[in-house]
Amino acid sequence: MSACHEGFTLDANALIEAIEEHKPALVYLVYPSNPTGTLYDDADIEQRVIAAAFDNVVMRTVSKLGLAGIRLGYMAGRPEWIAQFDKVARPPYNINLLTQATANFLLDHLDVLDAQAAELRAQRAKLHADLKAISQLIVYPSAGNFILVRVLDATAAFETLLSSRVLVKKRE
Repeated sequence: MSACHEGFTLDANALIEAIEEHKPALVYLVYPSNPTGTLYDDADIEQRVIAAAFDNVVMRTVSKLGLAGIRLGYMAGRPEWIAQFDKVARPPYNINLLTQATANFLLDHLDVLDAQAAELRAQRAKLHADLKAISQLIVYPSAGNFILVRVLDATAAFETLLSSRVLVKKRE
């Protein structure tokens, strides 16, 4: 059973049914969704999905602010859940001194990060509009730092880009 509608939005009813049927120990909800970039309805997540599931843990990274290279993120949740994640995930992903110093510097310059995020959103909107103007593309809405595009003729698009020395992965 798929938990997504055709438009790549979360089908909360299908997700809740799947949770109740399969009783998983862990459910990941990527937000915004990857690879679609869509957001889920807050009410569906907060009032229905979380209530039907279990305690939750929130994980975030700063990669969407253009800082993927420092590999920094955080996790918040009940201490007993965090302790379980620590057993399997902390050693390879612990924060080194350089990352910590970078994070401290960034926290002192949130205005720069806010301005950068605003610029990224503006450029995403511009790129989205430019892509929608191409008749051979189906362009989906995105709240991520990426845009999902369906190419109607993948072979022709691949060849055109390749002739311009742009190499892309062709997936059909």
